[in-house]
Amino acid sequence: MNHPAPPMGGGVGGGGGGGLPSLHMQSQGSPGGHPGNPSAPGTLIEIRPPRPCDACRRRKLRCVLNPENPADKHCVLCTFHQIECTYIERPPVRAGTKRKLVGAGPSEGEKAARMDPQVATVETQMQQMQQVFPRHQLTPQSPEFMRLAGGEGVNSAYGGSSAPEDNIPRSIPPLPPGEMEGNSARGLSISSIHSIDKEEDTSLGLNPRRFAELYGLTSDMEPILMRHRPYDHNGEEFRLESHSIRRVLQHDAGMEYPVTFHMAVDEKAMGHELEMGQAEAIEQCVQPHGPRLVALYFRIVHPSYPILYQRGFVERYQRGFRNIPPSLLGAVYLMALDWWSYDWELSVRTTKPDTSLLRRLVFEAVQNGYHRPKLGIVEAMLLLLQCKPEDSLNPDHTWTWGCTGQALAVGQALGLHLNAQNWSIPPWERGLRKRLGWALYMQDKWSALAYGRPSHIHDEDEWAVEDLTLGDFDDEQPEIEVSSGGGGNNGGAGEGCSTDLKQGHLEFVEMVKLSKMLSEILKKFCSLKASTCQDTAALHHLAVPIFTELSSWHASLPQELDMQRQGMGRLCSNGYLHLHYYAACITLHRRITRSTALAPLCNDTTVLITSRDSARRTAESAVRFVSTLRADHLEAFWYFTSPFAFSLVGSFLTLLLVTAPSEAERTHWRDKLNRYLWRLRISCKASEPMKYAVNRLEGAILRGLEHALNVNVQAVSSQPIGVSPPVGEDGGGLVFGDFGNEGNLDLATFDLLSGMEIDWGMPFQ
Repeated sequence: MNHPAPPMGGGVGGGGGGGLPSLHMQSQGSPGGHPGNPSAPGTLIEIRPPRPCDACRRRKLRCVLNPENPADKHCVLCTFHQIECTYIERPPVRAGTKRKLVGAGPSEGEKAARMDPQVATVETQMQQMQQVFPRHQLTPQSPEFMRLAGGEGVNSAYGGSSAPEDNIPRSIPPLPPGEMEGNSARGLSISSIHSIDKEEDTSLGLNPRRFAELYGLTSDMEPILMRHRPYDHNGEEFRLESHSIRRVLQHDAGMEYPVTFHMAVDEKAMGHELEMGQAEAIEQCVQPHGPRLVALYFRIVHPSYPILYQRGFVERYQRGFRNIPPSLLGAVYLMALDWWSYDWELSVRTTKPDTSLLRRLVFEAVQNGYHRPKLGIVEAMLLLLQCKPEDSLNPDHTWTWGCTGQALAVGQALGLHLNAQNWSIPPWERGLRKRLGWALYMQDKWSALAYGRPSHIHDEDEWAVEDLTLGDFDDEQPEIEVSSGGGGNNGGAGEGCSTDLKQGHLEFVEMVKLSKMLSEILKKFCSLKASTCQDTAALHHLAVPIFTELSSWHASLPQELDMQRQGMGRLCSNGYLHLHYYAACITLHRRITRSTALAPLCNDTTVLITSRDSARRTAESAVRFVSTLRADHLEAFWYFTSPFAFSLVGSFLTLLLVTAPSEAERTHWRDKLNRYLWRLRISCKASEPMKYAVNRLEGAILRGLEHALNVNVQAVSSQPIGVSPPVGEDGGGLVFGDFGNEGNLDLATFDLLSGMEIDWGMPFQ
């Protein structure tokens, strides 16, 4: 049965103003519902059938015929994908509602609501939200979203405001016609639709309909046999009925066998049928704020942590939230919620989405996505791991470490540990794979440090990704950089705050370099085998080259990454990079300082004095760094191990206090620790990482030892504790590392608590 064409004049997408020209739609057609020829081909932009074909309806895409060949009864998407274009299937039953015309009968959603009370509840909620947010609901098709999310000039697969109402997600009501007019000029041409779909279809890791898994060298798919497959010349694939084999590189690392992947359609994997429901549940958790949260993410988080293909995400999101993998969609929402007040509309809303529920939904979607490994699932897991821990005294380290291992497993299945620079994949995917590979590397190394676990990645044997350069961010075009300000009614509270794109790229590149140095530290000083050495002198001499490398790296950082850098309406996320530099240095110092309290006793006073003086300078520099953080630092993006790094500084001060050889030095470090705790207390209201650190220090690390160490862990102090003076101006005539008579040294000299009777009877909170 042919459905009548919707009215095309006036309203959304109508003629006049800035809208698209009217589209010719003829209900007379060939059997099976195929459309007829246009009546005025010279004036048409596109021809649409009376109803979407079965394939377009299932994919929730606009169904468009080729105006250059009106006799062709296949839509452009079916023609492009070389599949049969049919009009047989009945429309799916939908619980959502459409805006009713005056005098129209009950909608499908209302009919369903009479039979299902749960649908009725959703229906009521939708009506209430449309009344509360009559004009300021941001939709993926609105000009404001495209500006905020970096979408200036980025097209919509809906063709702008002329999108059929069937394709508009019911959880994001459309804007009124007046707000849609400016967006209608951004509609996709037929060639643009071809370009976007071809880009997705040629992708190895972000293909919307298929997933890929690497054939490893020791698998039963013999590499020598792989080079004899009859791969086609277009997609480099050998197609079978159940799957296909895709060759992305003819010679693997110079060897005479190819790099190949197993390719299969999503429907063949377990849990594929659950994706739509998961996407709906995640969207309903944040509706109607989804587009604003996406815009927040690309303004604040993405520049500093560029692990998404921005252009592709925005284009797919404009087609509808169902075009984004549920796990990635929810992870983006979850990350953006931390900057809720930085959107001019959200800042006045007192009720935020349920973060705990959203986190649970994302985790469930991640688990389901394992069966169809794609880059999107790796991106989702990395973002999920960036979210702050919910309980600082009982952080779920085991889950976080396990999730890190799972992310690495999926990444290896996708070949993210390999060098993809010469693979036959789109250029933007090569850069994305490189960034994702190093993001996984950083996740593994810093997690291993924070949780005291052995690293999963062995650099020499199992890591082939080339060093990251600024050229690997070429898909992040400056012309779609998120705007730092807004005009008119878009420039409200917090709207102008964002993160500089180039600065974020530099941070990411330098963080990778720092992570490689951390990997060397973990291997040489913290591995199970290396940790058995307690020879202080040997450890000190082994650490000197690494200290030199760290200092040189820090001194040569680009000017854009300086902590004094400020910009109007800009958040400065440089803080996390400098903080992790101190964390790496402190890790080395902790290892050396700890060894002084363990056998064998170090009698080399030159080594003892040199190592403690170096530790002093690092500790005081770290405390001074934390004390000078500005509001635009604290409100910016902080890497997921930043809470641990803040806590690590306090833990290191405690270690220096306990191992100080003289009472004068112990007094110095006790004062430093009290000052540092006070700085964390007064800053934790504006910084979740600092809040985590002060809770860890006072509630776990120092709890029970505060009396023995004479440290103040009270929440309020009447003493005016200010910022510590610069290094060299404090301490007076104190000689650090005053070990007295060398012959009187023993291990107890370096452990204040050794032999001390500690009262553990104090009640714990």
